[in-house]
Amino acid sequence: MNTLNEAKRLFEQQHYFDALLLVRANLLQGPADEVVWLELGIACLLVLNIPEQTEPLFQRLCYSFVRDKDNGAAETSFQRAIQQLRNSVALRMQAGVFFANTQNWNRAEECFRAVLTLDAYHPEAWHRLGEVLLLGRRIDEAFLALL
Repeated sequence: MNTLNEAKRLFEQQHYFDALLLVRANLLQGPADEVVWLELGIACLLVLNIPEQTEPLFQRLCYSFVRDKDNGAAETSFQRAIQQLRNSVALRMQAGVFFANTQNWNRAEECFRAVLTLDAYHPEAWHRLGEVLLLGRRIDEAFLALL
């Protein structure tokens, strides 16, 4: 945890790039407290005004909550990630799959429709949208999505 304290100190002193390098080195060595490291990395990237670089960290953060079956934290992380990365097809697909797996059909539908707004020819999004509509008992809409 000494390395984590050092990264936090660097961040507080506005040495963002040095903190980010320390975060990166630690993540490559293995998770001490993965969530804290990921959050610190995301904060550094946002402060450095390069939000597009946060996508892999957000994906890893969301996955860590899904893996630990902490659905509330996973949902919050997906919402934060989507707010920062509105045009990320991969992140919205990942969120849609999460919501479908937790049987939150409306949220899953929102995610898959958002993907299709960004990429109208995304075959997996059409397929998953059709599944979600079918599971939500919206047969006619599901049929159209699956065509």
